[in-house]
Amino acid sequence: MFKRRYPTGPLVIGFANEGGGTRKTNDTVNSAVELAHRGWKTLVVDGDQTMAASCYLGYGVTNKKHNPKRLKAMNARLDQMTSIYDVLHRRATLLDATVPARRRSVPFQEWDFLEDDGDECFEEIPNLRLVLGSRSMVDASNDITNPRNGRGEMWLRSSIKELPEDEVDVVCVDFRGTFDILEYSELAACDFIIGCVKPDTKDDDTLHSLTEFMKKAEERYEFSEGCADLRYVLINGTQPKNRGLHFGEMVEDIQSFYGERTLPTISESVLIGESVRYQEPVRFYCDSEADRPVQEFMAVVDVLEPLLKR
Repeated sequence: MFKRRYPTGPLVIGFANEGGGTRKTNDTVNSAVELAHRGWKTLVVDGDQTMAASCYLGYGVTNKKHNPKRLKAMNARLDQMTSIYDVLHRRATLLDATVPARRRSVPFQEWDFLEDDGDECFEEIPNLRLVLGSRSMVDASNDITNPRNGRGEMWLRSSIKELPEDEVDVVCVDFRGTFDILEYSELAACDFIIGCVKPDTKDDDTLHSLTEFMKKAEERYEFSEGCADLRYVLINGTQPKNRGLHFGEMVEDIQSFYGERTLPTISESVLIGESVRYQEPVRFYCDSEADRPVQEFMAVVDVLEPLLKR
């Protein structure tokens, strides 16, 4: 029987792979949006210095090379806001660092026509909040081992334990595309991990490496309150008929190896890429709930939702 790490607190799900480019952020954000749409009080924790999840949820600038003025203005605003880096350094609680997750409501304008995207360009997503990422998280692993920090490797676990009861139902943690002390500390806070992977050899190999890191984490931490195991694998970019025989064989190999742990797959779709560019998660960017990307993330959350019910 599944044992929750926080019996009176939220379910904490990490989206991870040792390698980058496995679509962890897409999976984190769109799964969280679907959970929130179903009424669950959902929190996304952006643990990546790229701040990709924060940008996708309305706090950042896409197409950065063509929008330098807009990027400069947005970064200046973000630098003044409380972030996950402040939580790590005990300058703020998780709730202090949360902001309403947002979707773009004013049509996206290409190039540098606007100097800034103000709050009027976005609208809040009900039931969904975001712990802002920070570019300073590039230093997080060093900071965690610095005794002056004071929180150590259990910083995220203790921060989640401090959340008021019934404040949050589920936390979705967007991991970096690497593995270091920061990722070990995030594993210590999660109930379980969803391994995000594309059907190619590199991603498949880094997913296997992730399982080795998790074994070390089990030895490193006290997991008596739960275990951050690789409970599920989520395959992204599946469309074997259009991508060639190799990709189809890779999908079948991953599904065969991980068996029941394999979640419903996410197809290769231009709609997902466009939704990131225009800062509208697929539920809002697609024309209807019947569109394939929405249906596929609904299928993923169909599997996850029963675990939320205590």
